[in-house]
Amino acid sequence: MQLELDTKVIVLVAGLLLLWALGLGVVKYHQMSTSPDGTAHRYVDIAHRAALMYSFAALVLAVLAQFSAWSVAVDLIAAAVVLVFFVAAVVSYTVHGFRRDTEN
Repeated sequence: MQLELDTKVIVLVAGLLLLWALGLGVVKYHQMSTSPDGTAHRYVDIAHRAALMYSFAALVLAVLAQFSAWSVAVDLIAAAVVLVFFVAAVVSYTVHGFRRDTEN
């Protein structure tokens, strides 16, 4: 069975989210090891966890798109809407975590 374009794009975004989560894990570990109370900033922690969960949710979307009865274009547009929200959430959490502009 060949993977459709929509499935390949969704899997690529899922992989990028996973890499982002791994990078945030390094940042989280660094903040925990240098913090006096042993914790990372709240939004770095949230960004790390959200990126992990959203990467696996994106893989579920990929499977749904692969076996969908809709056209590739419809599946790609529908998945893109969800993936944009996933990425936007992780971006905003990451920005707040790096800027430390919220209470810890």
